[in-house]
Amino acid sequence: MPILDPNTRRRLSRFKEIGRARWAFRILIAIFVLSLLSDFIANDKPLVVKSNGSLFFPIFRFWGDHTEMRIVGSGGNARAKYKDLEQSAHFEENEENWMIWPPIRFGANESLASSDVEPAFAFQMLISPSVRVASLDISPEFQIARSRGGAAFAENLSDNDLRDQPLESLITVSDPIREAIQVRLENKAAPAAAFPANESGSIELAFTEYRPRSRPPRTVRASLRDSSISGAKAERAKMREDLTFYRRNPASWNNYDESSRQAILAAAK
Repeated sequence: MPILDPNTRRRLSRFKEIGRARWAFRILIAIFVLSLLSDFIANDKPLVVKSNGSLFFPIFRFWGDHTEMRIVGSGGNARAKYKDLEQSAHFEENEENWMIWPPIRFGANESLASSDVEPAFAFQMLISPSVRVASLDISPEFQIARSRGGAAFAENLSDNDLRDQPLESLITVSDPIREAIQVRLENKAAPAAAFPANESGSIELAFTEYRPRSRPPRTVRASLRDSSISGAKAERAKMREDLTFYRRNPASWNNYDESSRQAILAAAK
């Protein structure tokens, strides 16, 4: 007499025909077998202990409150804390003593020591890049006739303070920049162009395409923009009280120039 009824056999036969079902069953069996070996993967007790010439298997046997006395011959009637026992003078004085631990040396009911816990960060902040952009009207004398936003590139100066100031007081005026300004002042056609405006190249002065007019312009308009944080995205950063970042620097930190970094640290302080 068959053990399984026809309906059950038919269902099992159909189950075997489904490839995904077979693989799912194998995975469940593997997880079940792995769970049986969990004590050998993660445990606060060593697999094997050799002490004073004798072998002990704490993972298989429990000696109650006399464990430490049995293993090292001292310590009183107390349950052994094997991590402390491994570093004790009684255990380390014999070079032939050793312990073999599971890959994860923590038990299910074990609490982390305070020394193993990373300190909490002091505060969290959102670093959001704000691209500096300014518009400058430049006179034939290479002075700033008008500034809109240029104060963002100058220290302790307002847009009004920048008026009639030499362009070189704000940026590095290279020969290509002078030529681009001069061509437009002479009312000649010129293509759009952008040039580095400081030594690091993080700031650039850009000109739009120029077409000749009925009369030459009195000033030339250019855009000053900061490209040092191009591509940077807003991100949260964890910082300690000593103004060091928790674990690692933000991904965009290297995109900021030194002045921007100092501004962020000053705001955090």
